[in-house]
Amino acid sequence: MASTRTQLQDAAFLPSGSSSWKYDVFLSFRGSDTRHGFVEHLYSALREMVIFPYQDDPKLEKGESISTALLKAIEESRLAVVIFSENYASSKWCLEELVKILDCQKTRGLTVLPVFYKVNPSDLQKQRGSVGEAFARHERDSSEEEEKQKVRRWRNALMEAASISGWDSNTHGPEAKLVHDIVIHILSILGYNGSSILEDVVGLYPRVAKVISLLEMGLELDDPRIVGIWGMGGIGKTTIAKAVYHQIRSQFHASCYLPNVREAAGVHGLESLQKSLFKDLSVSDNDIKIRNIDEPRTIMNRVRCKRVLVVLDDVDHSDQLDALVGRLDRFDPGSRIIITTRDRHLLARYGKSSSVYSVEGLNDEEAFKLFCCKAFRNNQPTPGFEHLIKRAVDYAKGVPLALKVLGCFLIGRKVNEWQSAIHRLGQEPNPDIQKALILSYEGLAHEEQEIFLDIACFFKRYSEYYTVVNILDACGFHTDIGIRILEDKALVTIRDNKIDVHDLIQEMGRHIVYKESSKEPGRRSRLWKYEDIYDTLTKKTGTKAVETIVFDSHETKEVFLSPDTFSKMSRLRLLKLSNVQLPDGLDYLSNDLRLLDWHEYPLKYLPSNFQPHSLVKLKMSSSCLERPWNGTMGFNDFPEFTIIVPGREIPKCFRYQNNMGHHVRIQLLPDWYQRLRGFVVCAVFEAKAPPIDAQVHVECYGMRNDDVIYATDILIGSFQFQSDHLLFDCMALGEGSWKVGGYDLKTWTEIIFYFSSYSPEMFVPDKCAVHIVYENDKEWPDPHASVQQWMQGIVLKKGSRHIFDYKIEIGEQSNPKRLRDTADSQSELSEISFQSIGDSAAELSEISIPIIGDSGAELPEISVHSIRDSAAELDIIHRVSRGKFEPGRNSFWPRWTDGRIEAVGFDHPCFGGGIWFSVAKSP
Repeated sequence: MASTRTQLQDAAFLPSGSSSWKYDVFLSFRGSDTRHGFVEHLYSALREMVIFPYQDDPKLEKGESISTALLKAIEESRLAVVIFSENYASSKWCLEELVKILDCQKTRGLTVLPVFYKVNPSDLQKQRGSVGEAFARHERDSSEEEEKQKVRRWRNALMEAASISGWDSNTHGPEAKLVHDIVIHILSILGYNGSSILEDVVGLYPRVAKVISLLEMGLELDDPRIVGIWGMGGIGKTTIAKAVYHQIRSQFHASCYLPNVREAAGVHGLESLQKSLFKDLSVSDNDIKIRNIDEPRTIMNRVRCKRVLVVLDDVDHSDQLDALVGRLDRFDPGSRIIITTRDRHLLARYGKSSSVYSVEGLNDEEAFKLFCCKAFRNNQPTPGFEHLIKRAVDYAKGVPLALKVLGCFLIGRKVNEWQSAIHRLGQEPNPDIQKALILSYEGLAHEEQEIFLDIACFFKRYSEYYTVVNILDACGFHTDIGIRILEDKALVTIRDNKIDVHDLIQEMGRHIVYKESSKEPGRRSRLWKYEDIYDTLTKKTGTKAVETIVFDSHETKEVFLSPDTFSKMSRLRLLKLSNVQLPDGLDYLSNDLRLLDWHEYPLKYLPSNFQPHSLVKLKMSSSCLERPWNGTMGFNDFPEFTIIVPGREIPKCFRYQNNMGHHVRIQLLPDWYQRLRGFVVCAVFEAKAPPIDAQVHVECYGMRNDDVIYATDILIGSFQFQSDHLLFDCMALGEGSWKVGGYDLKTWTEIIFYFSSYSPEMFVPDKCAVHIVYENDKEWPDPHASVQQWMQGIVLKKGSRHIFDYKIEIGEQSNPKRLRDTADSQSELSEISFQSIGDSAAELSEISIPIIGDSGAELPEISVHSIRDSAAELDIIHRVSRGKFEPGRNSFWPRWTDGRIEAVGFDHPCFGGGIWFSVAKSP
């Protein structure tokens, strides 16, 4: 039979009555002869050049009669490639196809292109040899006159088709050249640039097909639609848009492609672009009288009743869309608009009438092929260059522009020149690649530029998204909206609760910092390279320009620093060090520090003049630190933070402790909620293989007697943790003005905190404790107290920048399940054990709350597993640490007024707008 064809999917379906073609090419061939050889190669080459053939189902070949769908596909194709092979004439299906193809040639203008594959054209014309034998069999099988007439039609069709000029595989040369020449000829017929060659469009076909599917042309929708092709610079947006435009423009009454909108608007103005647009859409010159860019509505009325296709390349500002598109209802039903952009947010105004195609980089196979097409004259890699090709392809990370630039630069050069050029890329980026990428950075506001540089130099794939947000917020940035803007502009991505940056974009950001002072690292704002940091610290050349130092040198030799090394770095915000010794002590650290992460800090104390008012995260793993700082600190002065310090003993100031397990249970008095500001939690974990990356969770359950009425699972954070270290974290009650329900805290009788990790086989809690903080807790304890004692007053400053919200409604629970009903069935589960807390802890708080232990009545034991199961059954537990929303810590956010929780909310910048859920009311 005959045919391979790749349908332009249903996305390319035309409205009834359209005279446009649905498919570019119909391939007619004998499957048993050529399907898994020549036809497969030709089909792949057509797809790579974004030529859409119709693809049949191979199983259809087993039938005797040609399907109606196949005949219809021939009618809807612009060209037919007929591949004559040895057994073509033996297939009744093939011959019936051929008759239909020649009929469409006469009635519908179908172009017929014969390929004589390993057969002599004269044998087909004279019908001798295997062709004559095939027709003899057909005549023997034809007893009826109607069948005999059909065979005569087949003979005539074969002679006619064999007389058309085509390609002869016996004389044309290598099969690869034959395939290439056929594709180039088809491209010229379709109106593409005949000089285009396969290597320019590697991997293009599936990307074009995806965009066409988003255009939803096959659904016969009445409303116009807009699709954005979005991605980083150099990723191939323009190439995809051009291919889509050439592929589907014949299906519209009028079409227009405007290249380089950003650049053209800056040079010639939007009025010039409007004039070009309306001229291409066939508005007469007399109608094109644009006085200002506020008049597109009047002119667009002149193209109504026309189904139009508009492609706007490189749009970077909403003003350009206002002038060239405006509202979609100005366009006729069935119209389609495509824009390429680095700013996804530009399409937000169009709501459900828009879709965004996020362009991904080439895969390894595609990248290798594209690079070799540019780097070698015969498109085939030269022996001896294999490892260099891999290094170049790895550097480009799937970005077509980078692959083309590097390939064109390296073509014709010697091995040693390749080695030198690729080595140089690690020290100085290619300027042509950087020129394309830096446009996105230059289009940012100053604050977003600073956030981007911090991420590129320090926070790429940092442990937790929320930690980055907290630290950058503490630096004075508006990080939530800042990161969202960076994400919309394809500069960063959020994956697996981490901020990621493409390697080339990270290189661009770091090069921007490098150019601040190429010769003197101590005058740059951010330092991350070992050589630059070593030079700056050991030679004491750091200046107030330095804001960030990331010196992670576990595998390098020890570095010895002077006491005044940091004395001139008064604006230092972020400091991460390891394997650094201070034989003569340390005199100064910047009071602007937001993050201090010093592995194996060698001293017992931090500098006496250090004031950590701005500190967000203090991590001093495996250090000698005994006292974090001197002096007193008011609670209102201290921001939210996480602290990891050496030690195993939980401070006595933690009123509620369990020194033998995972759980802390607190019995409450009726007025417990008054002046409540939050909780400080502390835990000692046992790591089976130090150091280990682990996520720490706290489940919090609000109880009334034995009923669970509130539940949440809080992700404290992910840390590289090891045994014999204390983890402290604060969970503050958030502030907000929303009111979406309520729950009476006055009826709460207990709160239970359950500590856990996501890797219990490697990382388990050994001890845990909770301290409740009230508004009258005014300042830190004695400055000469131990590291454990000073923790007694920890509290977050009132309020927070992160009030997480998810619109997940939890309805009223009129029938809460009693936990005591399920306790018996959970007897095999471990019970909560509680360690008595000394009577002396009572004087640490002005609020009278019963103490668990020797001085008070023992609380009845209850299984936390039963509590969790009951909360899950009631659907009142919100596991904020799981799922695609990836929230961070500080997730315990009941909002209260006069003893009533108004809401619990969660927020994440990836989802703009926010989602909310209300707390179940008391039955």
